[in-house]
Amino acid sequence: MPQNDHETHVRRIQRALRILNRNGIEVPEVFEDGIYGDETANSVSEYQRNKGFAPTGVVNKETWDNLMNDAGTFIELNAPASPIMPFLNDESHLACEGEECWSVFFAQSMLKFLATLYSGFTDLEVNGINDAVTSKNLKYLQERSDTLYEDGTLDRTTWNALANLFGIMFK
Repeated sequence: MPQNDHETHVRRIQRALRILNRNGIEVPEVFEDGIYGDETANSVSEYQRNKGFAPTGVVNKETWDNLMNDAGTFIELNAPASPIMPFLNDESHLACEGEECWSVFFAQSMLKFLATLYSGFTDLEVNGINDAVTSKNLKYLQERSDTLYEDGTLDRTTWNALANLFGIMFK
């Protein structure tokens, strides 16, 4: 194996061990230097001991697979949530008053929550229909945001204003 590939694999092992250490797994902290020295071998041995494997300090296939899987779990758990993007490629899509679509359902869920915090929003039924109460809430949001419409239409800019409000609230 060329030296560069070996160093890359060692760095992946070290990165996985650091992720586990930072998430409360009892393995000694190592640095990502690409060198499989005593610190890395000791950390691998401790990981193997915790998993019930023979603590050899050598990364075989079983250790590699478990180490990458365990570290991957923490990476996924600590990753930011994926955003909901109801207006992916259809720039012309609008949910005017009276229309029904899944993007209105999500917007209503957020508007319903906002009604519990702010007096300007009205409680509403989450049904996926841009009904009169939903439209009224969207108009209230639009009047206070930089949107294309101020008529209760759910479009990309109104959605972004709503999503940005949630981003501000939960930081």
